[in-house]
Amino acid sequence: MAEGQKNEKKLIDSIQLMRIICAFSVILLHSGIIKSSVPFYVDMFFIISAFFMMMSTEKSTGFSLCRRLMRIGPPYWIMTVFTFFILLWKPSLSVMSVADSESLLKSICFLPIEHEGTVRFPVVCVGWTVNYEIFFSLIFSVALLCSGRYRGIISAFACIAGFIMARTVLKGNFYAAYWFDSVILDFVLGIAAYCLIRPSASRPAAVSVRVFFSISSLVLFSVLYSEILLSVTTERAFAVCLPSFVLFLCFYKALEGIRLPKLLALMGSISYSVYRSTYSAPLAEYFSTAVFKLLKFSNPVVFWTAFVFMAAGTYAVSYFLWLYIEKRLFEKIMSIARIKKA
Repeated sequence: MAEGQKNEKKLIDSIQLMRIICAFSVILLHSGIIKSSVPFYVDMFFIISAFFMMMSTEKSTGFSLCRRLMRIGPPYWIMTVFTFFILLWKPSLSVMSVADSESLLKSICFLPIEHEGTVRFPVVCVGWTVNYEIFFSLIFSVALLCSGRYRGIISAFACIAGFIMARTVLKGNFYAAYWFDSVILDFVLGIAAYCLIRPSASRPAAVSVRVFFSISSLVLFSVLYSEILLSVTTERAFAVCLPSFVLFLCFYKALEGIRLPKLLALMGSISYSVYRSTYSAPLAEYFSTAVFKLLKFSNPVVFWTAFVFMAAGTYAVSYFLWLYIEKRLFEKIMSIARIKKA
C-alpha cells in the first residue's frame, strides 16, 4: 500500500471511531439512558459527512447527487415504509411522528412536513437529518459542477448566504427557515475541518499532544453532554455547532494515526445505518420488555436485558441494510446505470 493510501486509511480509521461513539450515543439517547434536548452527536455526523464528501472528491469528481440518493435512499425508504406500518399498528411507539399519507409521501421525497406553522418529524423521526444530508449533497453537487477545486468554498458560501438570508430578507419563510437552520453550518464546519486536517494527515502528533487533545476531548464531551452552553445562549450555532467542530478536531488529534481492528472498522462503516435504524430500537425494546415482564423479572433486569436486545437488534438491522441495500443494491444500481464511482 502506498504511503499516501496508508495515511488516508489512518485518517479514516480515526474518524470512524468518532462515528462509532456517536452512533452508540444515539442508541443510548433513544433508549432513554441519557437525556439531551439538542444532541450534539447529530452535529458530529453532519461534520463528518461534509468531511468525507470533501475527501472523496479530492482526486475524483465522481461524486454526484444521483449516487448519494442511491446510497442513502433505498435503506431509508425501507425503514420509512416499515416504520409507517408499525405506527399504524401501534401509534404510541412514537410521540414525534405520525403515520398519515402526507408524512409518508414527504418523508420519501426528503421534504419538510409543515403542520399548523410548525415542522413535524418525518415518519422515521431521525429522518430530518437525512433531509439535510440530501439538501447539502445537492448544494455540494452544484458546487462540484462549477469548480472541483473550489467546491468547498462555493458550498460553504451557499450555506452561509442561505443561513443569513433566512434570518433577514427571507425571515418568516417556512422553507428558508427549515433548510437553512443552524445545522446547515455543521456542513460548513466539516469543510473547514477537512481543510485543516487533510494537509497534516502525514504528520502524526507527539504523545504529549495526544494526551492534551484527549483531555480536551473529554472536557468538551462533558460540556456538550451537560448542555451548559445552552444556558448561556440558545443559538445552536454557538452552543452546539462550534463546540462540536472543536470536539471533532480535538478527537482527531487525540486519535491521529490510529488503526482500528476489522470489527471496529466495520462498526464505523455501518454507523450511519445504525443512526438511521434507531427507530427499530423502540420496537425491539417493546417486545423484549413485554417478554421479560411476562417472565416476571425485576425491573432493572427487564430494562437492561431489553436494552441489550434493543442494541443488538439495531446493529443487526443496520448491518443488513448496510450490506444488502446500501452496498450490494447500490453497486448493482450503479452498474446498471453506469454511474462513475467516486
